[in-house]
Amino acid sequence: MRVVVAGATGRIGSRTVARLRDHSVEVAPVSRGEGVDVVMGHGLTEALRGPDVIVDVTDAPSWAEAASLEMAFV
Repeated sequence: MRVVVAGATGRIGSRTVARLRDHSVEVAPVSRGEGVDVVMGHGLTEALRGPDVIVDVTDAPSWAEAASLEMAFV
């Protein structure tokens, strides 16, 4: 099974990746450090190629409702 983890280097994402790997799951980490920007979409097409599961543990750049909704349609 191949699992893509968006936000793989964050507090929750790094633990998610470690736990999946502990169970011999093939993990494809997605983060800016891996060259993928989920907000702007840079590298996203390649990163999302062929997974069985996608786990999104990214954090919102803003918790304000208007800003969050605006970012959803960038």
